[in-house]
Amino acid sequence: MLDASKQLLETVRTAARTKLFHLVSVMLALCLLAACQRDQGEESDADTALFPLVSPAAGESPAPTQSSEQAARAEALALALAERQASGLAQSRPGQGELLRDQMLERRREVLAEREAGPVRSTRRMLSPRSQWWQDQALATELSLSAQQIQAVADAAAELERVRSRSRHALATGQRELLQALATGSADLAREQVDQRRDRAIDLAEAEAAWLEALVNTLTAEQLATLARQHPQLIMAGAAERSEARVDRER
Repeated sequence: MLDASKQLLETVRTAARTKLFHLVSVMLALCLLAACQRDQGEESDADTALFPLVSPAAGESPAPTQSSEQAARAEALALALAERQASGLAQSRPGQGELLRDQMLERRREVLAEREAGPVRSTRRMLSPRSQWWQDQALATELSLSAQQIQAVADAAAELERVRSRSRHALATGQRELLQALATGSADLAREQVDQRRDRAIDLAEAEAAWLEALVNTLTAEQLATLARQHPQLIMAGAAERSEARVDRER
C-alpha cells in the first residue's frame, strides 16, 4: 500500500514537472516572438530614418495610368464598334468587309498583347473628338487623305451635327413636357412623350450609324486601321453618350 502511494505521488510530480516545462516553453516562445517583432519594428524605423521617402523632383510627374486606362478602354470600344461595322459591311460587300474585319481582329490581338506587357506612356498626339480632325494637316498627311475624302467626311460630320442639334433641342423640350405630364398625372401625355423620346433616340442612333458608314465607305482599310490604332477617339466621335451628356448639361 505504501509503495502504491509513493508511485502515485511520483506520477503526480512527473506530470506537474511536464506541465511546468511546457508552460515555461510557451512563455519563452512568446517572449522570443515579442522580441523579434520589436526588433523588426526598430529596424523598420531605422530604415525609414536612413532612407526617407523621396518625393518626385520638381517638374516630374507620375505616369498617367488613369489616362492610359481611359485610352485603352476607348481604343477597345472603338475596335469593337469597328468590328461590328465590318461585320455589317461583310454582308453587303464580302471582300472589303472581310478585309477590314481581319485588320480589326489583328489590331485587337496587338492591343491585348500591349496590355499584357504593361502600361506604356503614350507619346502620340491626342485630338479632340469634337474637332474637325479631317482638316488637321498633320493627321491628313498621316492618313494620306485626299481632297475628296476630306470633303466627304466633312459632309457626313455636318449632317451628324445637324441631327444632334435637333435631337438635343427635342430631347430637352420633351424632358420638360414629360416631367410636367407626370406632375399633373396625365398618363396619356406621359406615354406620348416617352414614345417621342424613343423615336428621337432612334433617329440619333441612325445618324451615328450613318456617320460610321460614311467613314467605312470613304476611307480605305489601311486608313481606317491607322485611325483606329492611333486615334480611336475620332472614330467614336458619334458615340451616343456624348450627346446624352450634353442634353443632361443643358437640362
